[in-house]
Amino acid sequence: MDKKLLNKLPEETEEQYLWRIGHYIGDGLIGSWKEIGDIVNSQLYTDESQYKTADTYRRQLSTAKRYYDNVFSAMMTNPDIEYDPEVQKQLEALRKERIKIQTLNVERNRIDREQARRELFYEQVHTLAQTIPVPEFNALQIKEDNEETYVLCLADIHAGAKFKSLTNEYSLEIMQDRFDLLSVDIINFIEEHQVENLLILGLGDSVQGLIHTNDLKINDSSMVVAIVTVAKTIAAFLSKLSQYTNINYIHVGSSNHSQLRVLGTKPNELMDEDVEYVIAHYIEDLCSANSRIHVRVPEIGEWFTKLNIEGYNIVTMHGHQIKNFETALKDISAKNNEVVDYLIVGHCHAAKEISGYEGVCHDTEVLMCPSFIGCDPYADTIFKGNKPAVKIFGFHSVYGHNESYKIIL
Repeated sequence: MDKKLLNKLPEETEEQYLWRIGHYIGDGLIGSWKEIGDIVNSQLYTDESQYKTADTYRRQLSTAKRYYDNVFSAMMTNPDIEYDPEVQKQLEALRKERIKIQTLNVERNRIDREQARRELFYEQVHTLAQTIPVPEFNALQIKEDNEETYVLCLADIHAGAKFKSLTNEYSLEIMQDRFDLLSVDIINFIEEHQVENLLILGLGDSVQGLIHTNDLKINDSSMVVAIVTVAKTIAAFLSKLSQYTNINYIHVGSSNHSQLRVLGTKPNELMDEDVEYVIAHYIEDLCSANSRIHVRVPEIGEWFTKLNIEGYNIVTMHGHQIKNFETALKDISAKNNEVVDYLIVGHCHAAKEISGYEGVCHDTEVLMCPSFIGCDPYADTIFKGNKPAVKIFGFHSVYGHNESYKIIL
């Protein structure tokens, strides 16, 4: 037995001291009242005539404990019982403070879990992603009097999806095969049109994601594997093209399938939780050693990008937030307080060019791009569908958008 436990603290009252000693006895830290009675007496009284028996202390504490259990403890656990108003106020204040502490702890734990989840997620992606070797460069195609800028649009890749529809089949392996075949077509296009600089837009829905319960049925892999695979596939695609031209790659920061809709959140409720941001950054990392590739990564929460191509104001985005594509140009121009000549979007899985209004030498347009994934089982059920494809748009310095090329995959 540690006799130091029996020392009375200077600030303790007699009752507080006996209450503490009683708890020590109950917890088995010290002996019984009979064994420590003399020590307790010496701590409380200097006059031996005031000493009490061990049974007196035991009965005194037993009475106090009975009142505590049947009165004060009941007051804290049963708020319907009314006692002294002042005591009630103090108990109410204690309850509020306890709730505050519990609330802060819950919020702190939530933040800690969220940070740990993000760190683990990025660590898993970083572990799988590796820098792509720089290829041997061919001489650039230099065209005199070049007044045309070509823009290749990659939209709705939906990496991770696996299905077989009436007219289409898709998986991670098929996605990679399509990029291999597409690289041949684009290289031919570069050489035929003598493209010195090619602008490539990644228009979102790069992964199938988990925004619907049905996604669990058609997903071929985990989100981490899908993210790494699509990032490495796009980066390898850019690397092949860089053998023949300079690449300026711009990736959108937000789309609907790439959102992490945790805890049953609604669409766009947690817009910053979007893996397009991760994919863009890893494409940049994978291509960082290649001097012919420049990757523009989005900012957190950035859901559209402003471009200036051949003097024309262009806005590019995934398109999931556009309610009416017929009025989209007017709405975006009004919101940005400047004329937008062209809006380039994905999301709709179908190619379409919607005229806006007439400019001096050009027509303003909404340019909707086809999907990389193509027709899926859901499209079969509503008797709709489009071939998997990409589009190349040509922008002239005088006439604006005046060329469109569709490459079916």
